[in-house]
Amino acid sequence: MNRSFYIIIAVLVVLGSGCKKMPTAVENSASVSVQIFDQSGSMKVLFGDSLVRSADVTIRSINYGKEYHEVSDSSGRVLFNGLVSDQYSVVATRTLSETEMKAINGTSVQRKLFGASSSIFVRADLHDGSAAIAVDLAALSDIVFSEIYACGPQGSGLYFHDKYMEVCNISGSIKYLDGLVVARVSKGYILDPMIYTSEVWKFPGSGTDYAIQPGQFVLVAEDAIDHRINAPGSIDESIADFEYYRISQPDVDNPNVPNMIEIYQTSGVDWLIGGEKDALVLCRVPNIDSLRYKDNFLTIPKEYVIDGVEYHTDPTRLDQKYLDPKIDAGLAGGILFYTGYSMERKLRTTVSGWTLEDNNNSSIDFTKIQHPTPRKHYALP
Repeated sequence: MNRSFYIIIAVLVVLGSGCKKMPTAVENSASVSVQIFDQSGSMKVLFGDSLVRSADVTIRSINYGKEYHEVSDSSGRVLFNGLVSDQYSVVATRTLSETEMKAINGTSVQRKLFGASSSIFVRADLHDGSAAIAVDLAALSDIVFSEIYACGPQGSGLYFHDKYMEVCNISGSIKYLDGLVVARVSKGYILDPMIYTSEVWKFPGSGTDYAIQPGQFVLVAEDAIDHRINAPGSIDESIADFEYYRISQPDVDNPNVPNMIEIYQTSGVDWLIGGEKDALVLCRVPNIDSLRYKDNFLTIPKEYVIDGVEYHTDPTRLDQKYLDPKIDAGLAGGILFYTGYSMERKLRTTVSGWTLEDNNNSSIDFTKIQHPTPRKHYALP
């Protein structure tokens, strides 16, 4: 063998050592056609077929976070162009007006058609793709989680007592918080008709004591105190509207702030949600005494849920979800302990002002912000 042969072999070895894994897709983009069809029968009543016209459709890259928005045409179809190779979550929502609901079932209560998928794969090096999303009737939420702050402040040691949740009225009329239930989901029986909880609390009031105005943000604090005294990097939560107070424990109580009512909690000195991952639901339970225990969890029928949020330190780990995708098809989060970040529902402008995103998908509906914004939204003055 001559000297040229050895040179060629050496070059091939060097090139091979720098390429540990061949790419699975080239730098390219693809188009995906998404067909939206209704399995509730609502579209058939209105238009004579199951094609969902005028649906708001959002597709989001799970690993890169890029979002695309389109409205379905008269054939119930949308086309997304310029997609890179990735796994995508898709959400389709169509609000049914009072007039449409009257024609559908004789009621004048607004509902929505909703459907989602988190398993649409795009390979831009192969070919354009297609997908189908089935939608069904779902409740139109009026009160939703608007912000969840759980990780703890930055630069304050291991301080974690400043956690809070915030809710907002996104309807166009006055609602009441009285009796609404906040539950922490503890086990992921996704296909079960019940939600399994480890903590259940409810708002005080007998029915019309605690009004929440359209667009109002209500703060519910773990401890309603000025946390900056103990943790300079934290916030003042003495302005809270409600607080979690475990009367059976050596918990902190601000006498000037109404207390949430504890229904069920097996451990802990205080209401304590996970700093990096957890799942919460907001429910209207007609009779709290009707709830039953199973496998050492207090269960709540899914039909009582009006909103749900699930978050994870890695929002791409949809395989670890607890919540039924019909309640929340995605994951918020991407936040580590003691970094001071918060999760807030995105703002969307409307012809009459603004509202908060509510696509039943926390991957799309929420964003993380660098500092919590109790009783207000970071995008509003």
